[in-house]
Amino acid sequence: MSSYFLNERLNLLGKVGCALCIFGSTLIVVHSPQEQEIQTMESLLDRILEPGKAYTIV
Repeated sequence: MSSYFLNERLNLLGKVGCALCIFGSTLIVVHSPQEQEIQTMESLLDRILEPGKAYTIV
């Protein structure tokens, strides 16, 4: 965006870097897990203490 607002020129490496950032962030959003509802405070506490643990849908 700085190239538009500040009239800067991006070289090839800068353009490739911008494209990779956009592609990577899109890929992360597409492959993110579906949101699950929290039913109890105990399940909320479990998720806070172990964020990487796989949970089943209730």
